[in-house]
Amino acid sequence: MSKLKSPLCIDVSEILALPEGEYCEITIHQQVAGIDSPETLSSNKADITAELKIIKIKKGIYLMISGVVMLQLICARCLNIFFHEFKFNIDAVASYWISDNQIKIENDKIDIYPILCETVLLNIPTKPLCDINCKGICQNCGKNLNSNGCKCQK
Repeated sequence: MSKLKSPLCIDVSEILALPEGEYCEITIHQQVAGIDSPETLSSNKADITAELKIIKIKKGIYLMISGVVMLQLICARCLNIFFHEFKFNIDAVASYWISDNQIKIENDKIDIYPILCETVLLNIPTKPLCDINCKGICQNCGKNLNSNGCKCQK
C-alpha cells in the first residue's frame, strides 16, 4: 500500500462511519507547490482556499469542492510575472474500488491534490495576459512597452 503524503490529504474515517446521506463540511487554506505548466513559474506555489462538502454515499463518499487558487503566471506578451485568481467547482466520488474519474480511498484518507491540479491546469489560459491591454515588449530593443515605451522607429 502506498502512503499518502500530499498537502491536500484528508482523513475521511469519521465520515465513512456515518449513515448514508450524512455529511461534513471542511475549509482548507493551503499553499502547495508543483502546479507546473509552461505558463507558470517553475518554483510556483499556489495559494488554495476551498470549501469541501463530504457526503457519505453507499459505496464511499461524494465530494463537492469549491474554492479559489491564486497562481503566479508569466504574461505571454511582456513576460512580467503577475497573479491570476482562478475559481473552481469540482464534484467527485471517492471509493475503495475506483473506476473512471474517481478518487481512491487509501487508509481511510483521500488525496484531492491530483484532481485539483488537473482542474487548475486545464483552466490556465493558453496565453495568459497581465492585462487585457498589455502592449508587450519591443521587438527591436526588448523594452517593456507598458512601462516607458522605447525610442525605436516603428
